[in-house]
Amino acid sequence: MPSIKKSYIVWMSILCIIGFIIPFLLKSNSDSWNSIISVSFTILGALATIATLFIAVLLFDKFGINAKFKEKQVDKVLELAILLNKTRILMITNQLKYLIHISQSTIIRRKEMPQYKTDCTKTILFPNNFEKLYKDFYVIQNDYWLPKEIKDKMIFLDLHALMDVENPLDEQYVRLDFNNGADKIWMAS
Repeated sequence: MPSIKKSYIVWMSILCIIGFIIPFLLKSNSDSWNSIISVSFTILGALATIATLFIAVLLFDKFGINAKFKEKQVDKVLELAILLNKTRILMITNQLKYLIHISQSTIIRRKEMPQYKTDCTKTILFPNNFEKLYKDFYVIQNDYWLPKEIKDKMIFLDLHALMDVENPLDEQYVRLDFNNGADKIWMAS
């Protein structure tokens, strides 16, 4: 860093000297010495402003703004991880019940089941209290500090429309259960 600072000082000094001399070299017979000196000092002021801007850009991250931003992002990701860790979802079909845990090993084992592959193509039914139960997910998903990569992966939580279903026990549906089988009004997304 000291060599960058030293070279910056040398280059700015050379630039200021050149900026101050140029009006004297371009002086015509009709120009007064006062106007030439005034233009030289105006050029020095402009160069000083540019140098100050350059220094501000170089020192921007030295005050930890980027680190504070990352810290807030990490806090929000940890909040989401804690919420995911304590969330359990029961997916019910007419043949199987899947207890959804947010762990990689159970997801990998579940994906290998042939019935799971066909169930993934079915329409998901949400209980009528889905929004109340997932309010915390919505709040985190729309938080400014949550990284965009994670927000993009949570897009499936955006429910734009729900409609009532006449026969929720039909084979074409997979039902989410949060209350261990309590009576519900089922809705499709």
